[in-house]
Amino acid sequence: MLCAFDRQEQQAEGQVVTFEDDLPELLKSIYPELSLTELALLFKKAGDLFSEVTKTDVLKTYGLKANQDLNSVLEILPRTPNEFQDFVHHKKLAARELSPLRAVFNLAEIKDLLISIALSTLSKSQAVSLLEMAIELYLVDRSLTKLLKNDNESSHTWLARISALRMPLTKKSDQDFALKTSALNWPSHVKAEWIRSGDQSGLQISLFATSQADFKKKLLGINKINDELTMTPEKLWTNS
Repeated sequence: MLCAFDRQEQQAEGQVVTFEDDLPELLKSIYPELSLTELALLFKKAGDLFSEVTKTDVLKTYGLKANQDLNSVLEILPRTPNEFQDFVHHKKLAARELSPLRAVFNLAEIKDLLISIALSTLSKSQAVSLLEMAIELYLVDRSLTKLLKNDNESSHTWLARISALRMPLTKKSDQDFALKTSALNWPSHVKAEWIRSGDQSGLQISLFATSQADFKKKLLGINKINDELTMTPEKLWTNS
């Protein structure tokens, strides 16, 4: 059995003993619950001892479906600061909540940001929101100067400041998508607009049809636009 959940430096190597039993079930019987941090450390310490099939079976035993996104997060987590690993463990974060990390090429560059988030007094949802917004802003100019928490700043004031920094970026993005939407050749009596709902934005389409034939005609017109966007996604789906 591999023991690698203690992240103290002097015990970081862990110990491995091989066995012939059903690993996923045995692991589950010993550890009824494992966080993403613990699973990530387990896979890292095991190395080649775990085949991809074994990893998939272990994840399934803990109610997780192996996919590229999850595997990427599990590979990234051990490279984050210990404080952030503990935060992910105690807050029981899901892989989708950590997906912004996948966009960062060099995690060392945002080490201080991750530590500050981990040590903040924010709730789980607030911390996840801050992580997403801060990384989005960081990717714009690769600078953390305005993103790190100030010494005299509370966690909630920090969150509000980052939200305010992000809003102009979000507003401009929505405006660009709205212009692209209106520039497309939509059929008559088909209303298409780019709208925002909370943290998400997207295309909303409504139509008015007077008959089955009219309905079919409008759908064909929408399909033509779909074909156009499939060939040239930059006309709508790729923002500039």
